[in-house]
Amino acid sequence: MLTSRMASDIEQITAFLRGHPGKNFCSPCIAEAVHLTLLRVRHALGPLGQQVVLNETVGTCRTCKRYTFVRGLAADTDQSPDDRIVELLTEEGGRLLCQTCITRDLGLGIHIVQKAIWRLRASAIVNVDVGPCESCQRPRVLLGRNDTFTR
Repeated sequence: MLTSRMASDIEQITAFLRGHPGKNFCSPCIAEAVHLTLLRVRHALGPLGQQVVLNETVGTCRTCKRYTFVRGLAADTDQSPDDRIVELLTEEGGRLLCQTCITRDLGLGIHIVQKAIWRLRASAIVNVDVGPCESCQRPRVLLGRNDTFTR
């Protein structure tokens, strides 16, 4: 459950990141930019990643230039992680992909993808199976659209 303070923190961080699309920042630089404590920023980034597509990767922070874990918003999308996963699975008539390839292809953090997959499974939009991933060819647990799932 989001408190009003956390909701406000999320709004501040979102506004900052939307003002810098396609640019990634480390948590300390985000905290400094939005005038919040580092702890409050870290607590807000989890729920924020469920609301918007938050790129998470190891790279160079746009502000301090340190090579570290950075976050930002993609310049070209406002879709939720759930929508991006469904779109990826729908490409080419329906794909069966493992969680690792979904995470890599979308450039999202593993925990964001895991939570999105749970929500999608609960809503019956996707289904799971075991077999070779269509991307990496490794035998894995696969995720596919429920309406195109044929194995």
